[in-house]
Amino acid sequence: MTENLLGEWARLLLGSLAKAGVEDVVVSPGSRSTPFVWAALSTPGLRCHSIVDERSAGFFALGQARVSGRPSVVLSTSGSAAANYFPAVVEAAYGFTPLVVLTADRPLELQEAGGLQCMDQVKLYGGMVRRFFDLGHPEGTPAALDGLERRVAQAVSEAIAPTPGPVHLNVRARKPLEPAPPTTVEGEALARAVDERLAREPVRIFERPGAPSAEAVAEVARSCARTGRGLVVCGPIAAARASDVVAVFDLARALGFPLYVEATSQARFALPRERDGLTVIGNGDTLFASPLLERAPPELVLLLGHPPTSSACARWLAATSAERVPAGNEEIPKPSNGAGSAGMPRPPR
Repeated sequence: MTENLLGEWARLLLGSLAKAGVEDVVVSPGSRSTPFVWAALSTPGLRCHSIVDERSAGFFALGQARVSGRPSVVLSTSGSAAANYFPAVVEAAYGFTPLVVLTADRPLELQEAGGLQCMDQVKLYGGMVRRFFDLGHPEGTPAALDGLERRVAQAVSEAIAPTPGPVHLNVRARKPLEPAPPTTVEGEALARAVDERLAREPVRIFERPGAPSAEAVAEVARSCARTGRGLVVCGPIAAARASDVVAVFDLARALGFPLYVEATSQARFALPRERDGLTVIGNGDTLFASPLLERAPPELVLLLGHPPTSSACARWLAATSAERVPAGNEEIPKPSNGAGSAGMPRPPR
């Protein structure tokens, strides 16, 4: 093994994350994550935030991603430290928020041998992540370096689309953990190989929105057109998509349906000055307990965004006989959770 293999592997890993569009790395410092923290601090374009408590770090990164629309990285040491990210992973999964969890791990020879801060981290978060990637041990071969770069790009892509959510990257590290400069011909060649890969054009990752078919849009339009009384319910929308609420207002005005907006929908705080033809309701507890809904119940409910967080709204939706037309994600998707080693191609789906 070359003297700088781990340091160069970490440098390529964090550099590839930056090339894929990541800008923020939230670090919960620990021993086994040393080479990756060092690489993050040395990578242009990455902002590092040190938060010792992993649970707090996870929610800090979650908030960043909700506002920016970009996945933030949370980076932990090995063992139970990584388990403390679980609450944020669950929130990211159900909140459709992009998040990359990078966990440092002990080498395989320390597994099941009583090693300190050593536990099985493979698929640690189970079905809560959109995808799990086991990056394995560092290797200096061209195929392994290319595989690492590709796996990182895949991970960021999976976090963003088609259904935003958390992904898990697990990477193993043997001591010594401190970065070392190249002192041999092989070490210098490895550093050049990493430099060449990082100098390539950045990976461009685009969101792949799941647009409904023309037939589905036409059917929804027909349902709305034949409905005399309707209600538009706007649930949570990520802050990064705040501009989408303009279309929500236009839709409600065109239909003539009242619009219920949750605080998390971004719409409540972006109401247009001119509200001619637009009825906006912000207090769900008052609306869904109102006898008006019993005397003149909506015939159709158009659900936009993610499921509403209001318990009053949820109870009313469960009891109403109105036709429901969901136009957002109503449940967490079933993840593929395929794992593979760096350098191995992912099977086609």
